[in-house]
Amino acid sequence: MPATPLSTGSGIVVTLRSRDTLGLDSSQNANRAQPVVQQLINYLDGAQSGASLVDSVVIEPDTALMSGAFCTFALSSGSGTVGVDLNGVALTDTWAGTDNASAALVAAKVNASTNALVQGIVKAGRNSAATITCASVAAGDTVTISGITLTAVAGTRQFRQFSKDTSDTATGADLCLAINEDPVLGNFYAAVNASGTVSVYPKYIAASAPAGLGNEVLSSSNGTRAAVTQQTTGATIVISAMQPGAVGNSISIIATGTGASIGATATPTVNYASGNRLLAGGKGGNAVAGTQYYGRFI
Repeated sequence: MPATPLSTGSGIVVTLRSRDTLGLDSSQNANRAQPVVQQLINYLDGAQSGASLVDSVVIEPDTALMSGAFCTFALSSGSGTVGVDLNGVALTDTWAGTDNASAALVAAKVNASTNALVQGIVKAGRNSAATITCASVAAGDTVTISGITLTAVAGTRQFRQFSKDTSDTATGADLCLAINEDPVLGNFYAAVNASGTVSVYPKYIAASAPAGLGNEVLSSSNGTRAAVTQQTTGATIVISAMQPGAVGNSISIIATGTGASIGATATPTVNYASGNRLLAGGKGGNAVAGTQYYGRFI
């Protein structure tokens, strides 16, 4: 049966499972709903009980909408004044004697900014990371992060799955996608792959998991094929867009100071000064094209 997905624009997809193809032609009379929308209304209203072409309504996350842009900021043998330049706003502090402590200061500086180009647009996470090391992951192996389980599969992954793929590096990359595009995990964590070792960074600054997440515990069904470590303090933080979607890919960032660097998904661009990068990884939604008419139509 054809399945027609509709994006609500807020990270949820409603799928109508129908016996016939339902058109999305936006040339419908403005006083009538498009066929696909009308069928949804009919289903919800019960106006055509038993006669509707719609057999069921499936509501599921639109993972493309929930993928937010981010990058990592790291310190190694830092000194002097260190920090970042975000959207042209300098956010720096004096090196605090260790790279770990200094990374925490930079995160606090970002989150404390009241500049309109930063506040409500960008946030920085706590300086810690957990890891998942992929080593010949098998189909059916699972990784659980904060109570949410991701399952390895052969071939194309579905929601809350990741492909075990043809190499540890490729498996790690697909596991990162499963984490970063998850509507819950992607709000709280950013995952980065390095040759099959996935680092999971918190996007939040709190010393423990925020309300709604439950815990920070990582586990796996096989400690050899998917070995995990728990969150450990380090000198790397994640700086991420607060708004999911491709809009975050326009946020510019420069690392400033001795020992400071930008990595992970940030990509160089020729449109800005030397050393300037953009956050990356944000993906837009799957909304259908054309004018949509909503509400109850008779």
